[in-house]
Amino acid sequence: MSLWKVKFNHKDGEIRKCKVCDKDFHAKKPIWRCPLCTSKINFDKRKEKYEEGIMNTGKWIGMPMKKPYPFSNKTSEANNRFARIRGELRKAWEGGREELNKHYAKQLEEIRDNGILEWILDRRANDDLPNGEKKSKSKTQTNVDWPDTRGYYEY
Repeated sequence: MSLWKVKFNHKDGEIRKCKVCDKDFHAKKPIWRCPLCTSKINFDKRKEKYEEGIMNTGKWIGMPMKKPYPFSNKTSEANNRFARIRGELRKAWEGGREELNKHYAKQLEEIRDNGILEWILDRRANDDLPNGEKKSKSKTQTNVDWPDTRGYYEY
């Protein structure tokens, strides 16, 4: 092995200097950017992608992005909503079938009004792909056409 090429110590890691901010950091992998600079660069890339509002990678290139979920997850707004729904559902179960039907009708009306139903139904259709490709349809199971042997016995 030549003197100028030293292998990275994967067991203990090593101290390296960041190529972006010139600070020393402890690397457990052979990387040249500190975790803060790496996360900042990744954040900037995601921010740029969301500001454009267009998918810019993979088979969805050029397609508008799906809007974010209508309720904020940063506050407790979504959690409070789900807790309320859970409590109402528990009471409806105790009330019987009619109470359940009323509860489900009320929930459906609520998600229509809040815009959640539009968010759920926002699917990217195969025909809408800008590059003209179709999304691959894969089968998870192999279908074997076995003969019907019911009622047939060999003696």
